[in-house]
Amino acid sequence: AGSPGDAGLRHDYLRAAVDLARAYGQAGQFDAEIAQARRTVGIAEVAAGAYPEDVAALSDMEAALAGLADALINEKRYPEAIVLRERVQSLARRVAALHDSRESERSLAVAEKRLGALYGVTGRMEDCRREYEMARSIDERRFARNPQDMRAGMDLSYDYSDLGWAAREMNRLDDALQFHRQALELRQQAAQADPQDFRAASAVAASMRKIGLVLKKMAKPRDALSELQQAAARYGELSRRPGADWATVSGLAETHQDIAETWTDLAQ
Repeated sequence: AGSPGDAGLRHDYLRAAVDLARAYGQAGQFDAEIAQARRTVGIAEVAAGAYPEDVAALSDMEAALAGLADALINEKRYPEAIVLRERVQSLARRVAALHDSRESERSLAVAEKRLGALYGVTGRMEDCRREYEMARSIDERRFARNPQDMRAGMDLSYDYSDLGWAAREMNRLDDALQFHRQALELRQQAAQADPQDFRAASAVAASMRKIGLVLKKMAKPRDALSELQQAAARYGELSRRPGADWATVSGLAETHQDIAETWTDLAQ
C-alpha cells in the first residue's frame, strides 16, 4: 500500500498471496481459499492491465489465475476452472512470445497440460488430446536440445503418460500402450541417472502399472500380470524408503488390487 509502483514488492506480495490461498485449501478452509484467490486475481489484473508488455506482471497474473483455478478444481467446479485455465494458457503463450526462455517454454507446456487435464475430466477427450500433444511438442524440443536434461526428460514422460491415459479413455489401446512405454523409458533413464530420485523411481512404478492396465484391457492377462507384479515390487521397495508418502502406499495397494483382478480374469 505504501509503494504501489514498486514492481518487485508487488511480485513478492502476489507470490505470498497465492501461497496463502493454497494454505487455506490445505487446511480445509475452501471458501477462504477461493476468496483469497479471487482477491489475488483482482490485484494481479490491475498490474497486468497497467503493464501489458511486462513479463513479470503477466507471469504474476498467470500464477494468480492458476491458483484460483486450482481452488475451484478442489470444489469440482470444473467449467469455471476451464475458463481460467484457458486464460492461463493464453497468458503463457504471450509470455513465451515476449520472453523466449527455458522457463517460459516450460511454463507454456505446463499450462497446456493443466488445461488438457480439465478437458479430460469433463469428457472433452479430443480437446484433451490436442492440449497434451501441444505440450508434448514443446517438451520434445526441450529434451532434444539437451538429452542429458533429466528435468526435461521427466516433463516429456508426463506428456507421454497423459497421452497414454487419453488414448486409453478413447479406446485407442495400441496408442496407449506405445505412449506408456515411451514414458517408462524416459523415467527409467532418470531413475538410473539418480538412484536417489524418489519422484523418478515412483514414476517408473506408475508407468509399469499403467502398461499392465492397458494390457489387461487388451485381454492379455498374462502380460498384464507380469507388468503389474513388477510395479508392485517397485512400489513395495519405495514404501520402505525413508520419506515414503501416502501416494506410494496407495499405489502399492491399488496395484495389488489390479493383480487380484487380473488373476480373476485368468481363472475365467
